[in-house]
Amino acid sequence: MRKLLVTWYTDRRERKRVLEWIRDEWAGYADARNREQLTQVLQLMKDEGVGKGSWWFMVTMGYLDRAEKFGLETPQGRQAVMKATATMVDLAATMIRAYGLPPLPGYPSGEIHFAGDGCAAVHGRRDLPAKQESA
Repeated sequence: MRKLLVTWYTDRRERKRVLEWIRDEWAGYADARNREQLTQVLQLMKDEGVGKGSWWFMVTMGYLDRAEKFGLETPQGRQAVMKATATMVDLAATMIRAYGLPPLPGYPSGEIHFAGDGCAAVHGRRDLPAKQESA
């Protein structure tokens, strides 16, 4: 299983397609629909968090349940997975808007690194001095 995951992470064509799909989803549909809901979504995150029963969890699981119902061999199932993925990217963007930038990318989960004013976290730069904080 580990080898399969390493292979997937190194296949840039599929990752590029995923990012293009999400970009097109936002540009053609989601941004216009969600712009008016931005304040509500921020408040939901602050009130409910992201755990089971939260709005974010229920929306994402709804898409994944739909994917399971239709199956990934169908266009409907694959669309549902992509919509769940786009929802999770929206969750991350809302988290940044509500709470600030995440730690630097490129480290194992739970190993937290910060740099400068947080700009490095956006650009993935490692040339800025980093301080490590314990979790």
